Amino acid sequence: MEVRQYSADEVLQNKNEMIEMLRDNYRINIPEHAVSSDFCTDKFSKLVLHMLEGNAFVWVALKNGDLAGFAWGFLFEHYNEKWLHINHVFVKKEHRQTGIARSLMNALWDWARNNGIAALDLYVRNTNDAAVSLYTKMGFESQKIYMTRKAL
Repeated sequence: MEVRQYSADEVLQNKNEMIEMLRDNYRINIPEHAVSSDFCTDKFSKLVLHMLEGNAFVWVALKNGDLAGFAWGFLFEHYNEKWLHINHVFVKKEHRQTGIARSLMNALWDWARNNGIAALDLYVRNTNDAAVSLYTKMGFESQKIYMTRKAL
């Protein structure tokens, strides 16, 4: 398996596959919402724009040359520090529980440390036990509790 950073051109070359993977990620993590292809295409287009501006970064895991997973993050300012928000981590079903998510997260961590990033943050659904377990083992700590209440 190879984990490496993708350029905006490489992301665009894999557009359809990455959009479908993004859609799967939403289906898994937000099953109560029907996520359309248009929604994911819009998210993908915004990612590419942010990449071209130098504010977003994508790492991929390749297995035998095939896309097995990806992670992407965005830079932002947090109290005068540069932070990296990990926006999506996704591994295809047939490659889960093989260490790919950990390898992607380690690549993000190494990149952040080598580029003066003060911290990484992310959101994870409390129902995603595998992701919560992985992030906790990797040293992430819960800082906030996000709560919702349905109005209708």
